[in-house]
Amino acid sequence: MKIDGFEREEERKITTAYMNAYWTAVWMSGKKPESLDKILNRKKIPDKKSMSDEQILGQIKILHKIFGGE
Repeated sequence: MKIDGFEREEERKITTAYMNAYWTAVWMSGKKPESLDKILNRKKIPDKKSMSDEQILGQIKILHKIFGGE
């Protein structure tokens, strides 16, 4: 519903304003603020592994078959 979307948007705006005020206060006190990832309790995404040319070709062949290639 439009009301739910409006309420979520308002909550997001208030959260953003609060975090801006928090970070400003921390910076003004001379301390370094915590990272956003730590505040939001985000997990660090592991680095993607590189694929060899043979692995890429194998994936292409699989996708080609899945999507009806000859």
